[in-house]
Amino acid sequence: MSLIEVLISVAILATVLTVLAGNVFTLSVVRQVAKEEAIVQEVLTNLIERVQGENLANLGSRNSSQSHLNAWSWHRRVQPRWPETTLGVIPPMTEETPTAPVPAIADDTNVQPFTNYLLPVYDSSVPPRLISPGLLAQRSGIRDLRVYLEYYRQNVILSAMLDATEPHRTWKEITEGTGAYAGRNDLLYPDDLDGDNAMNLAQETNAAVIIRAVVIWTSRDGGIRTRELTLARRQ
Repeated sequence: MSLIEVLISVAILATVLTVLAGNVFTLSVVRQVAKEEAIVQEVLTNLIERVQGENLANLGSRNSSQSHLNAWSWHRRVQPRWPETTLGVIPPMTEETPTAPVPAIADDTNVQPFTNYLLPVYDSSVPPRLISPGLLAQRSGIRDLRVYLEYYRQNVILSAMLDATEPHRTWKEITEGTGAYAGRNDLLYPDDLDGDNAMNLAQETNAAVIIRAVVIWTSRDGGIRTRELTLARRQ
């Protein structure tokens, strides 16, 4: 075999190995993305099942007597509309680990920031009480996983959708608070736990409530992905 033939063979082998390495990496990314999607779907399903099984009057409420067990159902908006709350915007549920000591639940206001964790968090009472039951028993392995839960007034939404020529676009504008629905807070329930504008679904004795669960995360492929489920609840 001549030197030229050897060089050609080496070049071909290098090309084949490069292609194989690229395929292996691509397959690995695809597998990781598929795994992420499965976990996110499980989180969404678990959240929706809890929404369906909970007493409607308890959803979104602030109930210290139950060790903040309703914190998972608080109105956590992707696009907050009620910045006047003194507690600040209610953050999404995440897998972040608390960096500050968790106080006893007797200190109600100070416990509040620790109720947005997907993983279990206990307060410093004796014995400790669960203040953030969350939706996961262990870490998901998904980067920047954020879970939101939004509540909309069904009767107002229905009127807007019936008048819409492009329902998909209308729904997008409603959820984002843009376009014709910028500043239309009458479409949704307040996301304020501080009392002045606290959500109280117990008052909705006849009307249905539209509930939208949203999960946003940074995927293994580098993109930002979003998945959501929507349902309606009635007393």
